[in-house]
Amino acid sequence: MAKIGLRSFLYAPLTADDKSTGPTYGTLASLAGAIASTFTPDIAEASLYVDDKRKEYDAELIGGTLSLTIDSDAENSIKTLLDMSTESVTVGSETVTGRTVSADDTPIACAFAQIVPLMINGVKKYRAQVFYKVKFKLYTSEANTKGESLTFDTTTLEGTTMPLLNGKHHTEHDADTEADALAFITALLS
Repeated sequence: MAKIGLRSFLYAPLTADDKSTGPTYGTLASLAGAIASTFTPDIAEASLYVDDKRKEYDAELIGGTLSLTIDSDAENSIKTLLDMSTESVTVGSETVTGRTVSADDTPIACAFAQIVPLMINGVKKYRAQVFYKVKFKLYTSEANTKGESLTFDTTTLEGTTMPLLNGKHHTEHDADTEADALAFITALLS
């Protein structure tokens, strides 16, 4: 199996997390254009040594870090995810609105999903990946002068993944078509 691309960064606000009935989510929406994603798991580990030898070992997933490189800072999506407020300013005869970052912004918990095209034994498939609970944080903003050559600057958004109250962390499903992968994500988060 080889990964041959990345598509469709999506999110849905987590509206309830109930241990017995499971999570409920708000409306599924596009986050931004997908450039790169990396999931780094946080693993809790323990070893028991007896008579100078390891007798027991256990490891379990407790969460992780999700780093997303996006094509823009997707004004409305980022504003929602990071709970930013807006500020209106009158410029000449026009009123313009911008995002305002403040100390009391509280990022929302949301589900994050993406589609990863695959090649498996010469057949193209589409892997739907869904992280059930993520909280993103304010990203590092960087800009560079163009100088003698052009480069595209991108934004990297970082989130902390965590399990739901029912213990579920993330899921994957390989579909035959991109539409089927998207339908899986939509059904799971509806």
